Amino acid sequence: MTTHIYTEDQRRDDIPWRVTKIQIASTLEVIPEKEFNKLQFLEEIDFDEGSQLKLICDSAFEGCANLQAVDLRKSPLLETLGESTFQDCTPALSTVWLAPKIRYLSSRSFSRCYGLTEVHLNEDLAEIWTEAFEFCRKLQIIDFSKTNKLTMIGLRAFYMNESLVTLILPDSVGMIKRQAFKHCRGLQKLTLGAELVQLSDQVFAECTNLDVLDMSASKRLRVISQECFLKCSSLRRIMFSPGTKTIREGAFARCPTFMKLELPPKLEVVDSRAFERCTALIAVDFPSTTRTIGDRAFNLCTSLTTVLFPDGLESIGREAFAFCNLLETAKLPSSMDKTKIGLNAFYGCPLMEDVPNQGLWVYNGVDPIPTFVEHVRLSENVTTISSEPFDLSALCTEASLTSIQFNDGLQEISAGAFSYCNCPELTTVSIPSSVVRLADPFDETFVSDIEIMRGKTNIALAIRLKLLYPNSTPTLTMDRLVYLYSFDPIHSNDLLKLPTDWSSVRSRLNRKRRGSYSREKELLQSQFYRERELLKEIQVAYPQTIHNLVVWCLERGKLDNIHTVLLGLSE
Repeated sequence: MTTHIYTEDQRRDDIPWRVTKIQIASTLEVIPEKEFNKLQFLEEIDFDEGSQLKLICDSAFEGCANLQAVDLRKSPLLETLGESTFQDCTPALSTVWLAPKIRYLSSRSFSRCYGLTEVHLNEDLAEIWTEAFEFCRKLQIIDFSKTNKLTMIGLRAFYMNESLVTLILPDSVGMIKRQAFKHCRGLQKLTLGAELVQLSDQVFAECTNLDVLDMSASKRLRVISQECFLKCSSLRRIMFSPGTKTIREGAFARCPTFMKLELPPKLEVVDSRAFERCTALIAVDFPSTTRTIGDRAFNLCTSLTTVLFPDGLESIGREAFAFCNLLETAKLPSSMDKTKIGLNAFYGCPLMEDVPNQGLWVYNGVDPIPTFVEHVRLSENVTTISSEPFDLSALCTEASLTSIQFNDGLQEISAGAFSYCNCPELTTVSIPSSVVRLADPFDETFVSDIEIMRGKTNIALAIRLKLLYPNSTPTLTMDRLVYLYSFDPIHSNDLLKLPTDWSSVRSRLNRKRRGSYSREKELLQSQFYRERELLKEIQVAYPQTIHNLVVWCLERGKLDNIHTVLLGLSE
């Protein structure tokens, strides 16, 4: 073993690179930044009696792969560990004892020490900062028994400590920051202390072996934050703080094992997705203080049979209990304003008697449509179905959709709105008379029958179809892209009536040279005659289905990026 005595007069260059033991002189007060960084053969650090060491600077021992243990108790005056002091001391470092006067454990102090199994915290420790023990995957024991002054555990402080089994936090802890114990997959039992005020987002998310959660002593805990216990897939028992008033978005989502839920007595708000996909949950009894149940709060709780609502309930969000297909009892308070029940709140609850069954999924133009929905109705406020993400083209990818009921206020269905909708049962659609623009929305679908409703207000209604499309036999088929414009023959005699925006196009052309306008007109007329000849061929080929085709208008080329042809009316 090579031992090196380190004093205040020395520098990094004085340290042998194959040193295995560092003896810190008693007179040394500060270990500089990166002083022993990446000494690959270093196995041991020792301190002389009467050590005056007060500060170890950033990354002082970072990357010492063979360092086996760190015992700082021999430095009674040591107050500060810099950032990343022992980061990446892996795989050898297994045990750590902190000095008695350390109050703040700096960021990444022992981060990525993959072999660390045991940590003994000191009595005066007040805060554990960001990522202090992140990725210490073998850490099994964190001794909090002496840390009665610990108030804060920082961001990702114990992130992915996969071997940690039991965690009993001291009563003094008031704040646990975001993802502090996320992915602690070995954690089975969790007890929170009396002074806890704040649980931040995803603090214990994806602790997949967590079995028992006890927050009953944390009487000051008012809010359980977003996705706090998300995907705790083994959680069977939850004991809430009696003071909790709000359960935030996704707090217990995808926890499929707990069957009983005793909500806190002062609970006011259950936020969106709070208990989504808790598939073993059987019954929910809301306390009298509950006012709001958010969107999808209990969505897909497929074992849920009974829900008891309080008299003071004010609102139920969209899809709050959707697809709770065993739900039998959900008696709404008589005083509740039914307009405060969101779209599809109880969709797919066929056995429920106390709430009317909602057999149609109401699409509001924004929220995704679940892939297993069979019947869809558009909300009254939907005026456009576009081809952007989160519209029907991105959602109808499964084989369950069988019917779509369009609303009377719908005005436009864009190209590709239903493209690649792999729903073989969806073969017929009926387009309402309010639609004024329609551009090949059913490309690459099984739709074979398109009914266009007529009315006095109909204008420029268009659809693109393909001749002999292999998956369909549409009412009108052509060997090119076609726009089909409906019209009212009673109120319209002009077969060449132009669309609404044609007048502005014509005005712009009039301002050009006369020759340019004439040439443009000549091209349009030539195209018109070609389309009319094609129209005659269609009339001969499909006399049984197309007997009243009327040329309505033609517009092509540079005209505001609007293409093609008005061919007529299909009955």
